[in-house]
Amino acid sequence: MNAKDVQRRHALATRGSDGLPFPNDWKSSAGGYFIVAITGMGKTTLVKAFLVQHPQVIKHTTYGGKPVPCRYQVVYLYLRIPHNGTLTALCLQFFRKIDELLGTNYSRQARACSR
Repeated sequence: MNAKDVQRRHALATRGSDGLPFPNDWKSSAGGYFIVAITGMGKTTLVKAFLVQHPQVIKHTTYGGKPVPCRYQVVYLYLRIPHNGTLTALCLQFFRKIDELLGTNYSRQARACSR
């Protein structure tokens, strides 16, 4: 990790509450996909076939040859539109899936906040 990476991670973790800003020249390399088509065109089949080729969770134990506290990277989540179509149901589904993958208990906390 270089100094800018440490500064970026610190700013993310503290949400800038201590006044340390993001590095000025930092750019996200995150990417994503958006697929739109009419019903029955094979969107779900295509996406599932693509995702099965990749690990869903990556466990990071070292970085640059140095040990780091165990960090998990969720590569992808497959979520379906909830039957009632609410944002609350989608968020609860998200936390249930994270709990399934990482063995956490975020969905309990999310359910308590949604009431």
